[in-house]
Amino acid sequence: MLDFKKVDKYFLEKGATSSRPFDNDLIAYSLDQSRLAYVGSDSRPLRLSLRCNHDLAKQLAEEYESVMPGHKLDSKKWITILDTGQLEQPEIFALIDHAFLEIQSVNS
Repeated sequence: MLDFKKVDKYFLEKGATSSRPFDNDLIAYSLDQSRLAYVGSDSRPLRLSLRCNHDLAKQLAEEYESVMPGHKLDSKKWITILDTGQLEQPEIFALIDHAFLEIQSVNS
């Protein structure tokens, strides 16, 4: 399972900026002023909400119990992942990469 430091480093190395928009452990990641993810820095298991293509979001939610529509977000554009071990680390990083691609396609 992932820890917050690995995920945070991955976002920052890919060029995202981070902020803490609320008075809690939620870290927001943006690329070019567009929000692409929220990660609970203290959540156990780690909770990630990511921008996601609607069709892929629907498929993942049907396939995995640990993937659900974006918590308190537009469920057509976001997924929330609880890192329970159901998805492997490379799969989660691939979904983070997908979030970057979603933002880049919106901004181009």
